[in-house]
Formats: sequence, structure tokens, C-alpha cells
Amino acid sequence: MSLKAGKITSKRTRRQSGLSLVELMIAVTLGMILTAGVIQIFVSSEAAYDTTRGLSHLQENGRFALTFMTRDARLSGYSLCTQAVRHNIHNLTNNTYLSTTRYQNFVDIAAPVHGWEAQNTGPGDTPLALGKFPTPSTAMSNWSDDGGNALDSYFSGRVLPGSDVVVFKRTMTAFGDDGALPEPKNTGNVAASTTTINLNEDSGIANKAYVLLNDCKGADVFVNNSAPDQTNVDRGGSNNNTALTLSHDYGAGQMRLATVRTTAYFVGQGTSGEPALFRWQLQGNTFDELLEGVESLQVLYGEDTNGSVPPSVDTYVTADNVTDWGNVLSVKIALLMRNVEDTGGQPDTRVYKLGAAGDPTSNTNLVRLDPADMRRLRDVYKSTITLRNSMARFQ
Repeated sequence: MSLKAGKITSKRTRRQSGLSLVELMIAVTLGMILTAGVIQIFVSSEAAYDTTRGLSHLQENGRFALTFMTRDARLSGYSLCTQAVRHNIHNLTNNTYLSTTRYQNFVDIAAPVHGWEAQNTGPGDTPLALGKFPTPSTAMSNWSDDGGNALDSYFSGRVLPGSDVVVFKRTMTAFGDDGALPEPKNTGNVAASTTTINLNEDSGIANKAYVLLNDCKGADVFVNNSAPDQTNVDRGGSNNNTALTLSHDYGAGQMRLATVRTTAYFVGQGTSGEPALFRWQLQGNTFDELLEGVESLQVLYGEDTNGSVPPSVDTYVTADNVTDWGNVLSVKIALLMRNVEDTGGQPDTRVYKLGAAGDPTSNTNLVRLDPADMRRLRDVYKSTITLRNSMARFQ
């Protein structure tokens, strides 16, 4: 160190310099590589999150749909006194109000299930191509039941092609299924000629509801002409009931009273434009959208064709091949589901298998569908459901 002209200088002072162009380019390149890596990790994480969320929604919707349908399937055929109703239901409805065919399809509890098979969706058929956003059909002849009858006009303009329609029928008391509250009872003997049946409390049964009377000797079905807050049910002959007498006299306090609850499931066009699972109820002719993202519903019916004891399913058939609906003991339900948002990756080009017909142990003769090639997650949800009340009738 030296002292010169009042200034202190250092021999160690070094010359300052910036980065070279090469060093700068290397630094920028490394920074870009690191940034690209971070972006790639973020994009991959987001894609994985979207896929996981989509699968979660898909599984949740699949379980939800099967839960709804399973409950109605298992309760189908419930008719207060099962053995008597099997062969002794007396129909008092007027066939100009409810045609004989509609009574059999939607009200007759002796056949707890009914259905229509969608055209070109049978086992062994060439895989049916499904549109991306199909529109409901008004051509009811594209569906058929065991008698070759077209789908009922209730469903005109509501059902999407390539999807079956299934109907479950049962009875339900005015106070629900759990029996937590007492049922109304007839206050005295009810002669077969009686048109107004007096009860010990309000019936709770809606006007124009289908009513089933039962005392294990037999049963009668008619349309109620009274209000739910009246202490009677009225089957008076009118435009909805005949003037026929009841099947037999009912003893005081021994009559059981319930409404017929009929529910159908099908795939229609949801409010968002996506295919969706719908539920229809006969009472009020109401349609409810349950959940979107259901592309097809396929149903096979397990039938006891040889009257085996104990009863057992011999074969699974489509609705148009059922021999006797009263002998259907189980149903195979299959739902082709998709999520409602596009995901990354390649379009889904797979052909899906939705259940096997024939022998219960068979894994051939499959129902196959070819949905539109879309970037959507898809899966098939299946369930085989025993119709408990149908089994009980034969035991």
C-alpha cells in the first residue's frame, strides 16, 4: 500500500469485467431447461389430477346409478301378501283409461319387471356405433318387447337409440316402505259390491293413484277417486274404473292397502346435451334426470324356463326373447359411462362389452357397443340383481 497525493491506493485492485456472450447463452439455456422441466411437471400433475378426478366422478356416478336401480329391482314384486297375489290379482281399471297392454306392462304386479330391447344391441350383434351427442328418437319401433310390441308412447322423443328400457313394479303403502307408521284399515266388512271403502284414518293415497287391496286370499287393483286427506278410497265406476265387483269380501280390519309404484329407467338427453340416466314414474307421468354421462343401459333378464325347485335362472335373454315375465328371477344391468369433460391423450377407440346372454356361467355371446371416438374416460359398470320377491313366490 502507498500514500500518494493524499490518496490511498492498493496494488491488489483488480479489473472488473462482465459475462461473456457464451456464458450468457449457457445461463439462458440452463434457465430455459429448468423452466421447461418445471412446466412439464406442472402440466403432468394437472393432467394426472384431471384424470384422477375424472375417474373418481366416473366411479361415483356408476355406483350412484347402480344403487338407484338395484333398490327398485330388489323391491320389485313386493305386493303385501306375495303368495296370494301371484295368481289372484283382479283388475278393475277401465281399459279405455288404461289399456290392457299398459296394465300388463306398468301395473300388473304378478309380472314385477318388464322391458324393451333396443334395436341392434343384442348379444352377438355387430357392435353398435353410438353418436357423440345423440338425440332422442320418436321411432318407438326401434325398441321391442317379448310380444314384438314397440316401446310405449310415454317415452316418445325421450329415449336415446342404442339403450334398453327397463320397468320395475311394486306396491308401497301411503306411509312408506319401512312400516314405521300404521297403515289405514277398513272400519268394517267390505262387501264385494262396495265402491267406497271407509277407513279408520286418512288414506294418504293420491287421487288417480293405482290402488291394490289385499288380504292374502286375493287382491284387487283400481284407480282411487278420493283425495289423500279423506278417510276412504273410492273405486266407483267411471272413466277410470269398471263397475265390476271386487274379487271377494274383505273382513273388518284385515284388508291391506297400498299404491302401485312403477319406475322405469332409460338413457335420454340431459339438460347439458350429454347422454344421461333418467327415471320415469307412472304416478304423475314424471321424468327425472338422475345423472349425466351414461351412454347406454343394457339389460338381460334371468328366466326360470323349466320350473325348477328351488327356482333358479336357466338362461339370460334380452327383453324381446323373454318367455314369461312372471318367471324372471334376476336382471343383469350394465351401464356404459363416460365423464363429461375431455381429457388429455388419444381419443378412446375401444369397443366395450356389456354382459353375456345364455347360460348364467357364460362369458360369450356378448353385448358390444362402439362409442364415438372422443377424449373421454369411459368404463362399464355391471350388477346382477336377484328379484327377491319373485324368488319368494315359488318357495
